[in-house]
Amino acid sequence: MTPPLHSCRRSNAALQLENEMFEQHLNRLSLASQLESEHFGVDSQRGRERHSKARSSACDQLPLLTTEQKCEVAQQELEEIKADLEKGKANATRVLNDLQANLEEAQIRLVEIKKMRSEFERDIAKATQEKRGAKLGAEKLTRYFEDRMRLKDALIEKLRLMNAALKVHKRKVWMQLRQKEEMGEALQKVDFQKLKIENTDYLELNNKRNQELLHFKLKAGKVMQMLSSAKRCLQDATLESESLNHDIASRRHMLAKIQVEMVLAEEERSKAEVLNRKLHRRLEEYNVPDVLQYVQVTMAHRKLEQTVHNWERKTDIAQMALKAHTKGCNRGWTGPSLDSVTTP
Repeated sequence: MTPPLHSCRRSNAALQLENEMFEQHLNRLSLASQLESEHFGVDSQRGRERHSKARSSACDQLPLLTTEQKCEVAQQELEEIKADLEKGKANATRVLNDLQANLEEAQIRLVEIKKMRSEFERDIAKATQEKRGAKLGAEKLTRYFEDRMRLKDALIEKLRLMNAALKVHKRKVWMQLRQKEEMGEALQKVDFQKLKIENTDYLELNNKRNQELLHFKLKAGKVMQMLSSAKRCLQDATLESESLNHDIASRRHMLAKIQVEMVLAEEERSKAEVLNRKLHRRLEEYNVPDVLQYVQVTMAHRKLEQTVHNWERKTDIAQMALKAHTKGCNRGWTGPSLDSVTTP
């Protein structure tokens, strides 16, 4: 490639960029004039069209732009591009803040949904599975949704009050701005910068508060989990307490029976002590006889036994003799027998 051709292409590219810049400038001027004509009316628009035609016809007769004019147009375009970049940056920042707010709201909503799910499974599903009562489960489910609806209504009322307060604040700020405009206190660039800084500070404070709110909600979720575990421990402790109370009642009943048995045993012991004292008293009052007297009494007892034995033998012999004599008499006696005769 020859150097003249290369330089020609470079100059053509520069002229093309310059033409594009001029076209953008003209388009922006035409758009501004169109907006101004829409603002002031149709007549002014027609007048401006006539003036623009006159200017265009005059511009056809004018010579080319000078270097200073080109620099001025380029400077204006540069400022416009910077302004567009600032607007785009502000829009991107606003969109980013909106997306971050939506993301935080979605995260908070997800935490709330998980919390509601855990509470629903703990309060409704688990209780229904354990008790297996269709009527009881339906009543608890209805009561659960009624409570949720009441909470949502309270939240809606709270947000409505906050929205009303913000509207009142907005109206107040708008009235202050109108008063400033009426008093001729036009807002300067410093005021806008100050408002921008305050807006940034409030956004940071809002993000900080949202983070704190999310942290507290997570902490509240953990506290609810701890509370549910504490409730389960309390339920287990209650069941254990009921079983211990049952054991205590049974042991108290057993203790009452033992006390009754102790009273009966005490009465028997008292009777035994009385009997023991009587026996001891009789034992103390008993006098042991002498040995000689004991021997004499024993010998007399034996003699009496021997005498009784002898008389018993004599009686047996007499009865046998009587029977034999009676039989002999009955054989020789023709009258009534001696057995039939009764003694007078």
